[in-house]
Amino acid sequence: MTRRLILLLALLLAGTAFSGENLPEARFRGPLTYDFGVTNVKWEAATPEYSYVTFDLHWSFSWRAKWTEPAKTSATGKDMELENWDAAWVFVKVLPEKDSEKAQERNHWLHATLDQSPANHVMPAGATNSVKFSDDGARGMGLFICRDAIGHGTNDWKGIKLRWNHAADKVDPAKAGVKVLALAMVYVPEGAFKVGTGKPSGVYQTFADGPDMPSVHNMHNVRSKDQEFGGLTDGSWRGGNSIPCLIDAEWNGPAKEGTRARRVGNAPGEIWGTHTFWEVNLGCIAVGPGGVLPDEYPTGYESFYCMKYELTQGQYADYLRLLPPDVAAMRAILGNVAHYHGGAGAEKAKLDLGATGVSLNLSSMPAAPSTLQPTFRNG
Repeated sequence: MTRRLILLLALLLAGTAFSGENLPEARFRGPLTYDFGVTNVKWEAATPEYSYVTFDLHWSFSWRAKWTEPAKTSATGKDMELENWDAAWVFVKVLPEKDSEKAQERNHWLHATLDQSPANHVMPAGATNSVKFSDDGARGMGLFICRDAIGHGTNDWKGIKLRWNHAADKVDPAKAGVKVLALAMVYVPEGAFKVGTGKPSGVYQTFADGPDMPSVHNMHNVRSKDQEFGGLTDGSWRGGNSIPCLIDAEWNGPAKEGTRARRVGNAPGEIWGTHTFWEVNLGCIAVGPGGVLPDEYPTGYESFYCMKYELTQGQYADYLRLLPPDVAAMRAILGNVAHYHGGAGAEKAKLDLGATGVSLNLSSMPAAPSTLQPTFRNG
């Protein structure tokens, strides 16, 4: 009896992938450090046109949840039906003629063309996928892999098979190196939201007009200690606290004359900024001149995926390992080495990319601008 109880508790704490419980709160569980990753990558022959790349995919604290956001807390003041989930963005890199001298020297990995039909990729039980195309719609660039049903816990998916259209890439798959990379993502469903905090704008004296900048922009009316630089607001704002602007189906467009759709300006229902004395002088104006956003411009109303975590140093190192040495060197932070800034010691700088066996001698590399330096969190 004791053994059964221990096993039950372990399963509850782990939150197995087979849990069908609808638990929206699961979205907020899990540590910032995580066990997300791809293992056991293999290539599998199929036809002259395509072959398969197989691998396992694992991460804890996964979820798919569906709930009703009540009117009192929703952006629209009405009940909102929502469903969201976490996912893995998975793509494949290949190194043609991996054993050739050219491939060893250049280390130039290419983005693999994956099949555009989700049905042609083999998913294990409990998983589903959607394919993301290139901008011209000609190539499958990667897949979002997620739970196929409501539930939460650990995903431990074995034997995922992606169809690689190697003929389209003009690559001999039997002679190519293959790597699978993945990023943890979150699906944000379509829905209304508000832009702006409602906090003090820094302008405490109200004004009746709606100018490009408030008419009372002097130091006596602006208190910098409370200033929200570059704040967004509804166009009805005339001083005081900013007014959150509702981004809903109507505002999302398409743009049409006589409506508030996609309009940036100082009229009610349009999105605008709190332009103040301090913002103007510090170059922090929130928006440009009034106008209409193009229909193709993303507003955040329609569904999208975003990263679940910041990029880790390990993931960035994986990225560097798939670049030619000179390209990788221009995108690497070399600790205390002054290469990026053209300082002393640059002639001795080297970047070891580990598993690839590539060591970059940076003695002949030009100094790269500091703006290329990425920022990310340890872990």
